[in-house]
Amino acid sequence: MIMKDTPTTGEAEHRAPQNNLAQEFRSHLAKQSVLCDRLEAVADSLPAAVNVQECLYLAQAMVPTVVHAHRFEEAQVFPLFRDNPQLAEMKASIERLCYEHMGDEDYAEQIVNTLREFVKNRQSCNPETMAWMLRGFFEAMRRHIAFEQEHVLPLLETGH
Repeated sequence: MIMKDTPTTGEAEHRAPQNNLAQEFRSHLAKQSVLCDRLEAVADSLPAAVNVQECLYLAQAMVPTVVHAHRFEEAQVFPLFRDNPQLAEMKASIERLCYEHMGDEDYAEQIVNTLREFVKNRQSCNPETMAWMLRGFFEAMRRHIAFEQEHVLPLLETGH
């Protein structure tokens, strides 16, 4: 007799890959959160106390971090929700998240160009505009991450 709270073999096998996906998803969300924290530190340090090495690091790491996370979500996570008739209400949210990915990636490229220009020629950059640009990006990313942590991750962790 199988107890109600004990997963069957098939359920356990189904949850193991889901838990691995959830773990990798959490890792991508954490990397993006760290990126946001680092961008906020740069924005807070403008104009005089900016760490040039940090700007160069962010310019190099930003697009790959964001794009890698988005491609993982779009290829591994989102199809699980699109293909599950029990989660039909998530379809519109998943589509919105995909559109946000496109905008975030374009914005990330603009920030990379701005960071590189700032490192090359600080006088050509307006620190207030740059800080506003950085804040616009990381605030939008944090909202996106929060939505995924609150709505997508729990469903992934429960194997839906």
